[in-house]
Amino acid sequence: MLIAPYNSEYVANSNKIKQQLKDSLAGLCVAIEHIGSTAISDLAAKPIIDIDIIYNETSDFEHIKKSLETIGYYYNGDQGIRGRDVFKRTVGHYNTILDNVAHHLYVCKYNCNELHRHLLFRDYLRKNEDARMYYSN
Repeated sequence: MLIAPYNSEYVANSNKIKQQLKDSLAGLCVAIEHIGSTAISDLAAKPIIDIDIIYNETSDFEHIKKSLETIGYYYNGDQGIRGRDVFKRTVGHYNTILDNVAHHLYVCKYNCNELHRHLLFRDYLRKNEDARMYYSN
């Protein structure tokens, strides 16, 4: 996939995805973060939105998994990155937002190293224009 110039629709599209997820996860104590290059204004990126669902209690993971399955995701393991669980869209389920906005969905416990790396990357590049331009180039 090619790198594309920043698109202001990334924010609106991530909010649409997040709302679908919040509706599915009602009652669970989670946070949902837009991470990755599309979460950083003026940064060229692969046009795929990355989303992290963050939970506190280990026992919440099974509830999150079941909730995501009801809206057409399947669990795809950690794909070699411990603590970052991957969910993908299930063929045969259709949702006008979740199946039309390219995205990656991850579920991470609040103390996961990969989650902290995602948030540090995003926040650092949001605050540091020189680093953002260097990374973009």
